Amino acid sequence: MSNLLRLLLGTCTKESPFRGPDGKMYRQVDGVAMGSPLGVLFANFYVGLMERRVLSVPHLRPFTYGGYVDDIFVEVRDRKHLQDLRDAFISSSCLNFTLELHDDGSLPFLDVFVKPVDSKFVTSVHVKETNEGRCLNAEGECPTSYKRSVIRSYVNRAFTHCSTWPLLHQELQRLQQVLVVRFSVPAMNLVLRSYNPVHPVSTLSRV
Repeated sequence: MSNLLRLLLGTCTKESPFRGPDGKMYRQVDGVAMGSPLGVLFANFYVGLMERRVLSVPHLRPFTYGGYVDDIFVEVRDRKHLQDLRDAFISSSCLNFTLELHDDGSLPFLDVFVKPVDSKFVTSVHVKETNEGRCLNAEGECPTSYKRSVIRSYVNRAFTHCSTWPLLHQELQRLQQVLVVRFSVPAMNLVLRSYNPVHPVSTLSRV
């Protein structure tokens, strides 16, 4: 049964034909076909196996370890510890890893901005400097549920990423500036009222 499953998985990933811009048919022989649902599954399996090999070595194990696919956030003893960990990941896989060191103790990880305060991490939403705040417009030709989901996704990210109420309030105020030119304030307040945090969150007002 395992051999049959291996054969089927290999066929689905290695025997994936596609048509090139020149009109000819090609067969992908390395990696997984772009857009294949198995791509994410295989990537998670591969990175998980690599992590198990490297993190089982006591002197390489970091104080804090978190990751999303091949993006990894670690807290280590010093720069040599970080370099040794990177070298171990490279030697245990076919991947190449780059490093991004913290700036004054703070570091963005995906869309989360992480800052150490005392003995814990404080997190908030990380927005790149190149982000122009472009998103779906309320006047666009699409279902109303799509438009509401734009606001809901922004607000949900604020609630999940901001670890303190002042940071949450700051992020909601930023969202007001971003979304007010595309959506009405009542529409944003409607989404806010659908949340039920421990403490009530005041609704937004037009600036």
